[in-house]
Order: sequence, then structure tokens, then C-alpha cells
Amino acid sequence: MAVSSEEGAGSQSRRTGETTVVSRAEDAKIVFRRCGRPGETLPLLGGRITLGRSPKNDIVVKGFGDVVSAFHALLILRPEDRSWWIEDLDSTNGTFINGERVQRARLCESDLVRFAPAGPELEFTTRLVSPAGIVESAVSAFGRLLAPGVRLGGASRTKRIRLAAVSLTLVLACGAASLRLFAHREVAASDGPPAVAIEIRPEVDPIYGSLFLSYRSVPIGRVEVRNCGSRPLSGLEVSFEFLKGAEGFLVVPYEARIAELPVRETRTVPLLPRLSTEVLCRRTREVSALVRIAQGEKVLAERRVGVFIHGDNVFSWERPEGVAAFIDPQDPAVVEFIDAVWLHRPAAVEAEFPPPAVQAAAGIFTALAELGIEYLPDALTPVSARIDWRASDRVKYPWETLVSRTGDCDDLSVLYAAALEAASIPAAVAVGPEHVFLLFDAGIDEALLDSAPLDAETVVVHGGRVWLPIEPTVLGRPGASFNAAWAAAWRHRQAIADGGIAIVDVREAWKTYHPMNPVPCERITERIERIAWVRDGLVRAIEGSLDALRGILKDNLRQKVAEIEAQDLPASLRGRSLGVLYARSGLLVAAREAFEWSLFGVSLLEGGDIPTTPAELRAALARTPPEGDAAGLLFDLGVSIALGAPKSEDLILAASCLESAIERMPEGDTAPERGEALLRLALVHRIRGDLAGERRWCESAFREDPSMREVYRRLSTQDGRRSGWNDAVRGFILKGVR
Repeated sequence: MAVSSEEGAGSQSRRTGETTVVSRAEDAKIVFRRCGRPGETLPLLGGRITLGRSPKNDIVVKGFGDVVSAFHALLILRPEDRSWWIEDLDSTNGTFINGERVQRARLCESDLVRFAPAGPELEFTTRLVSPAGIVESAVSAFGRLLAPGVRLGGASRTKRIRLAAVSLTLVLACGAASLRLFAHREVAASDGPPAVAIEIRPEVDPIYGSLFLSYRSVPIGRVEVRNCGSRPLSGLEVSFEFLKGAEGFLVVPYEARIAELPVRETRTVPLLPRLSTEVLCRRTREVSALVRIAQGEKVLAERRVGVFIHGDNVFSWERPEGVAAFIDPQDPAVVEFIDAVWLHRPAAVEAEFPPPAVQAAAGIFTALAELGIEYLPDALTPVSARIDWRASDRVKYPWETLVSRTGDCDDLSVLYAAALEAASIPAAVAVGPEHVFLLFDAGIDEALLDSAPLDAETVVVHGGRVWLPIEPTVLGRPGASFNAAWAAAWRHRQAIADGGIAIVDVREAWKTYHPMNPVPCERITERIERIAWVRDGLVRAIEGSLDALRGILKDNLRQKVAEIEAQDLPASLRGRSLGVLYARSGLLVAAREAFEWSLFGVSLLEGGDIPTTPAELRAALARTPPEGDAAGLLFDLGVSIALGAPKSEDLILAASCLESAIERMPEGDTAPERGEALLRLALVHRIRGDLAGERRWCESAFREDPSMREVYRRLSTQDGRRSGWNDAVRGFILKGVR
């Protein structure tokens, strides 16, 4: 492929209005920067040099998979002016110079050549001509003047000799000056590097509109600054700015300081510019930016870079936690949806079976299925992937999925997570190879899993809590149900345990990646308001889903009950084991009956009655002292009565049971659980509304165990913004059942 002698059609000028440093053929070389052999330098020998992935090329460029074409580009030495040009050989992913895509362009000093937007990177540079070359040129010129074959008009031999002498004098003078210059440089080189020399290597990541608010704390890139000189530097300023029509992308100019930079040391400066909303767009584009290092008014180094600006929906799973920016519980469509579903969910009571979080999650999933959400995968090759190989996906915001009623695995996971968080249920996104699904906190501590009505093979333990995995793509199947979505995700448990699937805790990720949900236009907002979120029969559908869920959990519960009853245990101990199982399953009435039988079974067999008042309780305990761990049985009974109390009188009996239990507990350092028991009794008085009783027993708990003061402070500051104010208190009390 020949290159024309003019920069006409087909060539690209990249230096408008700037001083261009054009390379010289004898000095040219390629330095590998970001590829399989960084730092390697190859001189450019010959007039045509091919570069690409194939080993048949003159220069083989390896690494980065298949982003480099087999024969990607051609370097050509133009004979007219001895300058080097580069030409793209119709490569798949393109050839870029300093971030700007080119088809054919002249190479200049320090140009960065990149194959594919984020592929291998090479630097084109030149080197000094040796002093021997200058002497050789001078001698050659003198020889040509004296050669007989050289015609000098009609000049005589004497005139030619005089002209040659003058010319030789001039040539030798220039040569001597050049030799002195190079000698000075050689001495300087032998003594060390120049006093001030800076090398910079900027790297700017793609900018994603969805992460706009996160760029206040997440750098958009970094700059490596190395002191290659002979003396330390101080007071350096790193600046970053957008160019060529993108100047408005920054709210304020960006500068960062390097206080001290010792010799031969490198500093990495994160780029944290304050981006303006002008950077937001619907389509992916590329702009230019300039990174500069200055010391006072003197610019020491600068480098141009290309920056990809991706549309609001483009996303890279290189940082999976960034998906939290799409999960917005304040999304207008999600708020409308949850408000409607919440009013039509079946009536519920506290301390239910299944746990309240599981019931709510099942109801929300059933409502989404009734809404008619369909599974629709993204295109296999999104536009963004052709431009930037890291931008591998497109994610919809919750309102987009609800309005369109379609989405792929990540879209449906984002929607379900946002709906769960809007209902105060902690959600997490599971990110694996080529697939995304969901988990939610079931409201059960890891320590309680053995006695909960859940099969350990169907749940995930994460952060000390029990989470249920959910496959949201089940929404697109006929007859979609919560149980089916739960069962479809069981197969991923081992991959999560082995680390092959990462879990992104949404609330933890929000600390860095803040939701950036674009406000829908007025037309879309009106459409959201017109959607009939609740269909006829939704209550029946949710109730049917919960019945099916209860059936599964009751089967698990029956199996655990059978295992307890099959053990050779005393009746009182068997009754207590059953009571603990029922209590942790939320079946507090059944738990109360099991604990009462363990305590008063003998009396019941003799025709006695179950005590219902503190006086009857004391009389029953005096008449028939409990067998075994009386303190533990009384405590468990008190907790089950307190949390499942249908009337206020039951709370009085519950407090009496707890007091009787504490009286039978040993005091001092031998009973570390006593402090917790005292605090639980204080919290039962709190539920009763007995402030004096709460204070009295709190003081006793603090004296027994000072750490209970912080526990109480944390529990008493629950304000109901994320959950009912009693939820944390009830959870702490229930943990006392062992």
C-alpha cells in the first residue's frame, strides 16, 4: 500500500494549530508500552514493516487475545521526506494514535499507537544521531567538492580549490561545534542524567454515565510520574483537562500536587476530576484529554490521551460492585409498584411462619410474575463492545424494565433487588461467568440455621446471615413462581462457596457506587402512573405462592421434628428441643406448648393446669420443681410467650418467667450469658411499655456485663426508617432461645 506524498484525501491531520515534530528515518524505533513485552525497543529497519498478531509479521504484537488482527497495521517510510507513516490494514478493532482512530497518518515523536481501543500500546520515538555521522557527512561533502566529476560551472581548478577550502573550513567549523555539543552531551551522560527530566504515563479508564455520582470517590484513571533527572523535584502540579469540544465536562479545572519527587522514584497520582452533567449521554463516544506536569509556570511534560464516554446504560463487569448504581429503591416506577403491591398483600402478623422477609420477597416476586415481565437477552455483540472491549453489557434501570416488561438476567436482578430494598429487605447481586442472579437476606442468623425450617442445601450463608438465592429469569417462564425461582438458583451454591461467583452486597456497594437513576421524561412518567400495577386475583396469587412455600418449609420442619423424636432423650429435653425448633421457625404458639409440657408435664398428667399468671407460675414451680435445666426452660418459655403474646397479660407472665429463670442462673464470671438474659428481660418490659422496669433491669445488665450498654444503645436507637422499631429488639430477644 503506497502512501501519497501529500496529506490529501485518506490521510488524517492530528496536529492542527500545534508544532509537529516529525520523525527521521534513521532515528525511528518502536517501544512496547502495554503488551506482552513491555519496555522492549525495536529499531525500524526497512521501508515497509507489518505489525499484527500473526507470526508472519515483521513485528509481532502479542497479548490481549484476539483484539489485534492477524495483520493489523503497516509502517511505511516515505522516500520524499524520509518520514514514517502508519496505515490500518482494515483491522477489526481499529488503529488509534493518542486515542484518535486513524486510517492513515504521519507518525510524530512520542506518538502512542494503540491497536483496538484498549488493546496493546506502542510508542513511536527517535534517538540522537551519533557524532560519527556528522564527521562522516563533513568528509563526504569535502570529497564531493574535490572530485573531478563535480561540475562547478566554468570555474578553473584554482577557483575550485579555493571554494573547496572555504567550504571545508565551514564544514569543519560546523562539525567542530557539533562535536563539542555532542561531547558535552556525552560528558553529561557520563556524569548522569540531566538535572530535570520527567516521564509521565497517564491511563484514563472509560467513563460510565451510570457511575456519575461515584466518580467523586472513584478515580477515572491515574498518572505515573517518574523523576528521570539528577535532582529531586518539588512543587509539581498534575493537571487534567478535556479537549476538542469537551471542555465543559469538568465543573472546575483539575489539579493535584506532588510535594516531593526524589530521583528515580515514581508517584502514581489518581485522577479525581469533578465531572459535570455534560458528560452524560445516551450513546458511547470518544473525546481527547490532556495530562500535563508543571513546576510553577514551566511545563515539564504533557501527554494526550483518548477517553471513552459511555452511555448511561453501558456497564463493565470488571467492577461488579458498580451494578449497585442501577439499584435505586427510589426509582419512580418501583415506588409505584411497591405501594400498590403492599396494599394488596395478604394480611400478616409478627413472628410468622415463614419469616416475614421471606413472605414479603415471595409476594413481590409473585406480583412481578403477575405483571407479565418477560425474559429478553441483550444482543450478543453490543455496540459498546465493538468500541471498548471492557464495556461488555447494557443494563436497564428498574423503571425501564417495568415499563418495557422485558429484560435479561442483569436487568431482572436489578429490578427485583430495587423492589426488595424498597421493602427494606437487604439484597445482593451474584455475579458469575456470563450470568447474574440475586440473593436476599431471609432475616435469620447463621447460628440459627440448624433449627430453622430451611434446608441448608438451598440457602447461602453470607456475612453471618442466611440468604436465599433467586433466579430472576424464571419470571419469563409460564407459571413463574417464587419456589421455582428459588429452586433454580440452588445449583449455584457450590460456585459461590468456591469463589467462582462473587456476591455484591447492595448496601455495602452503595457506600461507593451511589444510585444514579436518570429521571424519566414527562411522557414516561405519565405512562408509569397509568400502569395497572395490581391485577385481579393478585391477593389469591400471592396467598397461593405463600401456601406452596409453607408446604416446603413444613416438610423441612417435619423432617427435623422426626429426627428429634427419634433420639433417645428424656421427655423434658425432647420437649425443649422441639420448642427451640418451633421458636426459631416463627411458630411461637407451638414453641410455647412444647416448653410448657417440658416444665409442667407431670402436673398436666395429674390433671393440673398450665399457669397463666405470675402467682400461678410461682405456685406451679414450688409444687413441682422442673427437671433438668430449669433456668433455660423458663427463659425459653418466657421468650416464646413474649414474642407470640396475643394479649398484654401474656407479657406480664413472660416477664415473670424470665425473672424466675434469672433467679436460677449462677452469678459472676462463671455465667457470661447472665448479662444478656438481664438485658432481654429489660427489653420485654420495653415491649410492655413499663419504662421503670426497663431501666431497673438495664442497670442490672450493665453491672453484670458492661458491654451490654453498647448493645442496648444500638437497639434503642432503631427509629423504624429501615424496619419496624421492634424488629431489632425482637430479633435480639429470640436469639436467647438455645
